[in-house]
Amino acid sequence: MIDFIKYIDMGTLVFCLVVGFMIKNILPINNKYIPLILGIIGAVACSVISKDISIDIITMGAISGLASTGLHQTFRQFIDNPTNKTIKFDQALYEKNIAENSFEEDGGLSEEDKKMLDSMKG
Repeated sequence: MIDFIKYIDMGTLVFCLVVGFMIKNILPINNKYIPLILGIIGAVACSVISKDISIDIITMGAISGLASTGLHQTFRQFIDNPTNKTIKFDQALYEKNIAENSFEEDGGLSEEDKKMLDSMKG
């Protein structure tokens, strides 16, 4: 398995994170092109920072640029909806599924499934 963490340059990652934020909020560019732009900017920035051009450095910059996109999305999802980590039990949906006999064909719920559903209710 490839260890991608060794290919991430923190300076390039932070630079691409800031540039990506500015691109998203200032320029009228479709969001689907931002990872491509940041991959290219990351490759160029990492080459400039290291004052060398090689396949390893270009790869490191491109991966750092793409990682900045993922980091932005992770922060955004956490800030926008910090409660998405918990699963809420929906009694109405549960009763609807029971009414539509979605569990009837296999003889009902197992004891383990019933315990899991009971723990989600509380």
